[in-house]
Amino acid sequence: MKKRGKGGQFYLVAAMIVIAVIIGISSISNYSNKSKADKEMKNFEQELNTEVEKNLEYISLNSLSDSSTKNLWINLTDNYITKLGKNKESIFIFGTKSQITVKGYKLNNSNDLQINVGSGVESLASSEGEFERDFNPSVENVTIIKENIEYVFDLKQGQNFYYLISKEYNSERIIIRN
Repeated sequence: MKKRGKGGQFYLVAAMIVIAVIIGISSISNYSNKSKADKEMKNFEQELNTEVEKNLEYISLNSLSDSSTKNLWINLTDNYITKLGKNKESIFIFGTKSQITVKGYKLNNSNDLQINVGSGVESLASSEGEFERDFNPSVENVTIIKENIEYVFDLKQGQNFYYLISKEYNSERIIIRN
């Protein structure tokens, strides 16, 4: 008997093993990169939450005026907009139930950012760059509409500070918010 088929089987099995190894390595690489992006955003979220807590405590202990409080929040958001860089979109909402400021950075590749503070939906930012607007809400919450998704933030008594930050990564969107 001849051993004709054994050589072909060996190469077939070897090819399947090589393909399995390549797929495994690429899967691990994709997972690792996504985990890195997620971890970066989670670390940023923890840092921002700590800063917000410190500022709320400072405002409370020092009985800051409304204008001093607003300046404190503007300085914080300016620092974080710079820290985030130009590859992340950010929206910060701060103030009281009767007067809020919405500040952030809009990326060029995203649709028009919209807001509803009780008087109907209106444009918040339509072009790339930093934006800042003041509102007098007539409802108990603020709705940000980004890429046809509504994000609702409840306004409470006293100082409010909310954020919505997104990053595009490998055609996926990573979003953090409080």
